Amino acid sequence: MVPVLLATPWFTVFSYSVLVDLAFLVGLGLAALEVRRLGIPRSDALQAGFWALMGAGLGGRILYARLHWIAYDSDRLGLLRFWEGGLAWYGALIGGVAFLALYAWTMRRSFWRYADAAAPALALGSALGCLAHLLNGSAYGAVTDSTLAVNLPDLNGVYMPRYPTQLIEMAVLLALFGLLWGLRRRWPFEGAGFLVYAIVTSAACFIIELLRGDAVMAVGPLRATQVLGGIICLTAIAALVWRQASNFRRQTSSVTFDV
Repeated sequence: MVPVLLATPWFTVFSYSVLVDLAFLVGLGLAALEVRRLGIPRSDALQAGFWALMGAGLGGRILYARLHWIAYDSDRLGLLRFWEGGLAWYGALIGGVAFLALYAWTMRRSFWRYADAAAPALALGSALGCLAHLLNGSAYGAVTDSTLAVNLPDLNGVYMPRYPTQLIEMAVLLALFGLLWGLRRRWPFEGAGFLVYAIVTSAACFIIELLRGDAVMAVGPLRATQVLGGIICLTAIAALVWRQASNFRRQTSSVTFDV
């Protein structure tokens, strides 16, 4: 049950859609500040942002549909009603990165510079997206009698004492945003900020997934989203090590010694 913010005879405004749009706007505003600081031309930034958002939207919806395919058995057209909710974050991240990398490669630009500009915006925008999940009842936690329990709804609007997975994830993302924003001028090389974002979010989500109560596709003993998160985390760690090694070699090769 998607909460309705405004209903008229002509159109309906869902709170989920409003919060998702707000998250996009806040993220774009922060990214614009970083784009200016990093000296990225505005025209390039607009084009890169367009393709990244296009990839994120497509990737997020495709992965969500794949993970929840059974839920649409009797309503395949529901897959097209994205305004009712249904974007998988890992799919959005993979799609956005793929489209951004393709744009950067085509235009001979630095993908890592674009990615660093987006990292703080992604963290804060995702935190706002957690509020959308909370109101929508999506990404809900498992029922529990622990001290962490909060009376929250599931997708059907059934309130039970659950792990507040949306709130836990939002807290992690807000802390990560503070870290990324505070260190944005101090990263030793391009791409470090984005890779730290990818490592922290995927590792945190892997753990939070253990507390989730919604059903998604399983891969052995793990949820499919945990498998994706693990792959993204390991890939980002490997990329961070590779970038660090490349930066170290570049610095040492530029050192000259007086004889």
